[in-house]
Amino acid sequence: MIKRGTILVRCHCRDEDGSLLGGKCPQKTKRNHGTYYIQQELFPVDGQRKVFRRSGFSKKGEASETLNAVYELLSLPETDAEKYRLTELLLEVSTNRDSVPEPDRVRAYLHQDQVVFGVAPTVREWLEYWLPQQKHLSRATFRSYSDHVRMYLIPYLGDVPLHRLNVSHVGKMFEEIIAENERVTAANEDRRAMLSRIDRAPTKPRTIRRELRAELAQMAPFRRPVGPSSRDRVRATLRKALNDAVPLELVSINVAHHFKISYDRPRPMVWTAERVAAWRRTGVRPSPVMVWTPEQAGQFLDGVAEDPLYALWHLAVIRGPRRGELCGVSWTEAAEDYRSLEVLTQLTEVDYEVAEESPKSEAGFRTIALDAESGEVLRAHRLRQNKHRLEVGELWTDTGYIFTRDDGQPLRPSYVSDRFERIVRNLDLPPVRFHDLRHTAATIGLKAGTDMKVVQVLLGHSSLSVTSDIYTSVLPELATAAAEASAAVVANTRRRAMGTQ
Repeated sequence: MIKRGTILVRCHCRDEDGSLLGGKCPQKTKRNHGTYYIQQELFPVDGQRKVFRRSGFSKKGEASETLNAVYELLSLPETDAEKYRLTELLLEVSTNRDSVPEPDRVRAYLHQDQVVFGVAPTVREWLEYWLPQQKHLSRATFRSYSDHVRMYLIPYLGDVPLHRLNVSHVGKMFEEIIAENERVTAANEDRRAMLSRIDRAPTKPRTIRRELRAELAQMAPFRRPVGPSSRDRVRATLRKALNDAVPLELVSINVAHHFKISYDRPRPMVWTAERVAAWRRTGVRPSPVMVWTPEQAGQFLDGVAEDPLYALWHLAVIRGPRRGELCGVSWTEAAEDYRSLEVLTQLTEVDYEVAEESPKSEAGFRTIALDAESGEVLRAHRLRQNKHRLEVGELWTDTGYIFTRDDGQPLRPSYVSDRFERIVRNLDLPPVRFHDLRHTAATIGLKAGTDMKVVQVLLGHSSLSVTSDIYTSVLPELATAAAEASAAVVANTRRRAMGTQ
């Protein structure tokens, strides 16, 4: 039997140098000092360790109650298949910060009848059975699964017997998706050409434009091609569906594990003076992912100095949290001295509905250290928010979020992006996406000499390789400095004579 998990204490106290004390805090033994964090070992899956984690408890009793509830559920499974199902369920509960389900509900979930089909199920039959069982996931994830099943997996693979599905079937599906991409691209170009013809057509006689618009109405609408990253997400959905079929012995191997989609992720490029000049001439961005220089970032912050959300823009540029993390951070997760923020939740948006969920990965749970200036910006924002709250009185809704609308309600993530784009246009700065501010924060830190590992933790990346792959060649200044440092190691006679030793 798995042992009962542990309860840990987190506090925000710092030493004289400003470093978090952590376990060395002299007040850690005081009742209700800091916040509580639980972790409970679950049943391993495919030999890999799985752990239920949850943080942000204000009282130890609340943490203990949740830990006991999770631990009690671990006594319910009787078979390996049930252990697998319970672990998957608890991991989703942990990720989405849902309430721990009651034992009776879990018992019914584990002991439900096995899938029964008159004949060996097809991929369509399995997906139509499997998808409704995923409604315990976040809205965004379930919507993504539903779209993938409806648009790709069933149309291309639905008639294949599930137990006969192989890698070649999956490969053929993606070949057909890529072929459809070419047709979509051609149709988009035809539509753009027709729009151009309409713009150039004479206004008289009116019948000319009317006929062209009638032709346009018969053409295929604009569609986005399914890019490599989207195709990889389709594969991930299939992989999850097949994973759940393995314990039921409907398939013996997950073929989606053995099919890889290779693509070059767009690398961040800095808005150098030459690139800015070319963009102003042509309107074309050099890359989908663009990064401001520190000087451009400073111009942006100067331009929003009087904006009510200045603290949000400041933190995004200087420390690089994700958009949903900024929208979802609460005052209870800010240190008393405003020198750190704990990332425990994020806000997501699906079909114009906002929901609070856990960070996108385990690495997303982190503490973001704040410099003195950022701390003062956050303090000033709280004073401003308190003053506004008193002014609006009963119209204010106390949600506890740091960044809110005028009535205290949470910010919609899409609103933050839209407002950011409008501000950038008004300031006549080279365009970047709001998400690109994470890249700006990282490159500013690297240029200042911050260690790559520190940048990884700051951004909540899952591994150091992800961070280094993205940022090692971002700033030309960094590459130049590295070249000079390497050359300085070799002190030959010619270089000494040139005075470059």
